[in-house]
Amino acid sequence: MSYGKYVLLTIEEHQDLIARLKRPEDRVDELLKGPLDNDSKVAHLRSHLTNIVQNRLATVEEPPERLATVEEPPERFKTSHAVQNPKNLTRSDSLPADQTVPTPQPPITQPPTIPTTISPDLAKSEFLKHINKHPNIFQVDKQAGTLSIHGQRISIHNINRIAEDISNKSPLTGVQPTLIILSEELKKSGYPERYILNPKRKYKSRTSPRSFSVKPWKQVVDYLHSNDTYTRHYPKSKSIQHNLWVAKGPDSHHMADLAMLPTLKSHNKGFCYILVVVDVFSRYVFARPLKNKECATVTKAYDEILRSKWRIPTRLYTDKGTEFMGKQFRKLCSDLGIIHQNPKNTNVKACYAENAIMRIKRQLEKWFTTTKSYEWTRILPEVVDGLNTTFMTSLGTTPEKVTWKNAPKIWNRLYGDTTKRCAKFKIGDTVRILLDNGPFAKGTRAKWTEEIFKVIKIVPYDIPVYILADTLDREVDGIWYEEEMVLYNKSDDFFEIDKVIRKRTRKGVQEYFVSFKGYDSSFNSWVPADNFKSLDG
Repeated sequence: MSYGKYVLLTIEEHQDLIARLKRPEDRVDELLKGPLDNDSKVAHLRSHLTNIVQNRLATVEEPPERLATVEEPPERFKTSHAVQNPKNLTRSDSLPADQTVPTPQPPITQPPTIPTTISPDLAKSEFLKHINKHPNIFQVDKQAGTLSIHGQRISIHNINRIAEDISNKSPLTGVQPTLIILSEELKKSGYPERYILNPKRKYKSRTSPRSFSVKPWKQVVDYLHSNDTYTRHYPKSKSIQHNLWVAKGPDSHHMADLAMLPTLKSHNKGFCYILVVVDVFSRYVFARPLKNKECATVTKAYDEILRSKWRIPTRLYTDKGTEFMGKQFRKLCSDLGIIHQNPKNTNVKACYAENAIMRIKRQLEKWFTTTKSYEWTRILPEVVDGLNTTFMTSLGTTPEKVTWKNAPKIWNRLYGDTTKRCAKFKIGDTVRILLDNGPFAKGTRAKWTEEIFKVIKIVPYDIPVYILADTLDREVDGIWYEEEMVLYNKSDDFFEIDKVIRKRTRKGVQEYFVSFKGYDSSFNSWVPADNFKSLDG
């Protein structure tokens, strides 16, 4: 407590001063009750405070002079041979030769303190170091950037994205059940929890009501993917995201398809088809009306399109329709040096051509509504010109203005910013593939093949695609996306018999030539009678 400007009283002095104030003979009480408005009051109070300061100085003792002394050794180092008066100790009075005085140990130093605040960059660096330090637990595919635990990939995200989530630098949104496995393995491998800055990835306490073990969840998933019924009726993805068609520049890739308008045949002098060709890079559209879709008619129309603009592509992509697979059409492509390609999968279409057909039909329908006329052959050239002169956000310009001069800028705009997806399956996985049952397939029917395939190759595109082989190790023609496959770990070696074709007896052993349910005739084989098993058990 401070009275005046300079004197700071201790608690004891303050209590003593208060005690004086209570004595009636002491005038300090009266002085402190009113304002110090004259010099006599200030002088009276100053005298009391001066006495307090003098008493304080009188009680303070001067510190003893610091002497240079030798520190006495700890009790554990004292021996029974310690001498009381070391000054009188001579060489002959020293300890025996077989006894020595132990050397005092150096003082124990405290370990360096760890910073209380850990930055996200430091946490990310420590996580990556720990992963690389335990390759027997954590495996990183340097090419694809995927993280696996004991050989099983745990997330669709790459290792750098997972590190940013663990360090809370850029947390992942939504539920990430596979990262629970990562947290469990980090805890088992001794990774310090203080470097896990994302609270969602903190180690779960077994006593916490919210904690749970990941083993039952993994066991349930493994069981479901070994169940025949579950994998045959596995939910089908509503849409499949495909890789982009990457074209080097204008006229490097073309796509072609037919638009059908059969109901308007009588209004257009027998024309009921439109041959639509699209340049993949520039989205430039060509179109010709057709009266039929015979190979000769389509070939003639395509030849007119090429000669009208002299824009001959390097590759032409069409479906497997008879109008494009005939000898005349293929000969035209061969004579002009065009590489003609078809989809390996039946559900893959010429998407850019189909998109152009949709836009053409949309414009024609508007014209039908406005003019009340259905003679689309008269307006078709204007519709196509309108599409080619319309600004497209994806290109940053109109299709007709795309040239090789501005092609690099447009290429970066179309394909420069893409994200790479990690592979969901690994080589050796056995899978079922999606049946070609169309978009309006019955919900009661199985959506996946009964035949089992094996992953033999992974093509690391931006969206990985898979090449499969059958159980006879024959490569299957086509490529598949992960949405078109479901993992199936068959728990036994039994296959359901479709029918018995014939039987025979060889060396006293009865055999049956059978076909298997869900497999074609190339899998038919002779099976000994002892290898049959009843479905009833």
